[in-house]
Amino acid sequence: ARRNCASVWAPRRVGQPSSATPGNTTRKGLSTLILRSTRHRNQSGSAAEIFGNSAITFKEGGQLRLGHTTRFIGEILQPARINRRRLLMICLAVFVVAVGVRLLHWQNNRLTIDNVMAASAAGYKDEAQPLIEGDLRGFVRGRTPDPDTGILIHTPGYPIFIAAVQTLVGRSNAALRVVQIFFSAAAAVLAVLIAVELLPFGAGLLAGLFAAISPQLSFYSLVLLPDSMAVTAVLLGMYLVVRARKQTNYLAIIGAGAAIGISCWFRANMVLLPPMLALVIIFWFPRAVRLRYAAMLLVATALVIVPITIRNAFVFGSFVPVSLSTGTNLTEGIADYDPEKRFGLERYDHTTAQQEAVMYNRPDYAHELYRPDGIIRERQRVGRAWAVIKQNKMWFMSVMIQRAGKMLTYERVSIISTEPSVTNSLDISKAELAWRGLPPNLIAGNADPRVELSPTGQTLIINNDDPWIAVALATVKVQPQCDYLLSVPVRAVAGRIVINVVRPDNGKTLASATIPDSLNPSEPKVNDLTPLRVPFVNVSADQLKIVANRGNNNSNTDMIEMGPIELYRLGPASYLWTKYPRMLVKTFQKFFTTGWMLPLALLAILLLALARRFDALAITCAVPIYFMVTHAPIHLELRYILPIHYFWAMLVGTSLYFMSMTVWKLLSRVKRAPRSV
Repeated sequence: ARRNCASVWAPRRVGQPSSATPGNTTRKGLSTLILRSTRHRNQSGSAAEIFGNSAITFKEGGQLRLGHTTRFIGEILQPARINRRRLLMICLAVFVVAVGVRLLHWQNNRLTIDNVMAASAAGYKDEAQPLIEGDLRGFVRGRTPDPDTGILIHTPGYPIFIAAVQTLVGRSNAALRVVQIFFSAAAAVLAVLIAVELLPFGAGLLAGLFAAISPQLSFYSLVLLPDSMAVTAVLLGMYLVVRARKQTNYLAIIGAGAAIGISCWFRANMVLLPPMLALVIIFWFPRAVRLRYAAMLLVATALVIVPITIRNAFVFGSFVPVSLSTGTNLTEGIADYDPEKRFGLERYDHTTAQQEAVMYNRPDYAHELYRPDGIIRERQRVGRAWAVIKQNKMWFMSVMIQRAGKMLTYERVSIISTEPSVTNSLDISKAELAWRGLPPNLIAGNADPRVELSPTGQTLIINNDDPWIAVALATVKVQPQCDYLLSVPVRAVAGRIVINVVRPDNGKTLASATIPDSLNPSEPKVNDLTPLRVPFVNVSADQLKIVANRGNNNSNTDMIEMGPIELYRLGPASYLWTKYPRMLVKTFQKFFTTGWMLPLALLAILLLALARRFDALAITCAVPIYFMVTHAPIHLELRYILPIHYFWAMLVGTSLYFMSMTVWKLLSRVKRAPRSV
């Protein structure tokens, strides 16, 4: 590259003949002219001078090439020498940030988080109960007279974790969440450790901070399911793989296999990851150790998983490698993309069970997917799904492509609010009634024609057909820095109505609830009205306004019937000091969307490829590619593919680090560039 550049850039003396030949005069003359004019502009500090040898050059014959651009990218993306003290401080900072953000999410969702995937969480707790009571036999085979195939839907790792935590700490969901938060924060630290082995220090720090702040990872660390626990084991395995590549260490590669095997005790969907990593090892690791490393990884993983397989074979008399779920995920995954039900498959667990009860004339099948005859029914589901796939290969291939593309997106989850949520008890028997509005009193001073009194005189009828103007119901005096609960019995008549509590001075919404979506069907009804309870925190307002907005602009009309409105003061608000860290975290969490993150991740892949950093590319892309290949045929939920987000964080951190360092070098060269007189 330097020789080619020298022949073009060297000044020609007077009388010196040109080296251009008739065959290449035009192309070489053009490239020479461009580069010489670029050199002339460099005297005033142009971009080519600023970036030096990273400018694009031309080969002989006029072919364009990147020249030293790849070297420029490679120098920026080279992993730095690890300063252990500095690394320890960064890991500690990332851990603290991750724990803090997850605690804020917990405080935000304290009243509703126990309802997320509550049925699945209850199943894991039921499976852990025999261990808590010391009944090992009941844990291994179930507590029914015959072996209970229902326990095969879950791997035994998370029930063991629940039993250990509740035995040592206490039987509460709070204890489980605290432990899961610490494991999730440790996963963010592992993301830093993996990144600094492959990428610059700054990229590793950014990767850890993104994993710590991510609203998706923070939210699912609070859900009492094994997904976030499995992620930590996977990242530990990946870190040990990276360490084993850097320095020959057979214990590290065995530990990597064991860690991935442990992840399979929590989630069965990791069971094919070791073969994928074995391929990465064979192609990208030193020749002297690659085959031994691959074999050790596979054997170590198999040795950790095989106790589950042995239990299944001896207790249930069937070969079930880890758990039952493949058939259900295949059939429901097909039904997800078959809204017309051309293939006769159901997309939900309960409808699948009811379909099988009719199909096999077994009414006892209607209640659960895996009780009774769970193994037989699961194999029949695989057969039905496979028959559809064989007859519709191209359609199923398109479904796989769509589902793989969906894995590149960021699911929308709630981000941290700037105000804390209610911390006082919602028991209104212990609360102070701050205000009560009866329907006749509410309509007395209300001239809005969209509000009318029912014939009984005990309820209001709200018929809002204006998508822009809300129906004002009442204005109430309140006390600052207090928790409140708005309680109103309602009945949805048509469409959707949103009840909002807003500040009249600035229009800020403090609380919102959509009818009928926010109604709890288990709440007892009074005169055919269901109680709607909306808790909120009032930080500084002296007055609040209660209004009703349309909730669905596509409907012709939105109508509800509502009874007396009651506002209870629950007590003084807590955690108001968290407002400023909440504002900071919320500002960053707004960017965790597909539109921001995906382009940055793809840019990092391009940069690593241009820099020929194929080792870093293989490690950071191995897990995402694994999930995109193995999970494309089956039903998909975000919690199944949480590990992908940690590697996206590494790629996004790489892009931002590269851009910031490029700007820094540009500014540095501008300051040093000679100025024309």
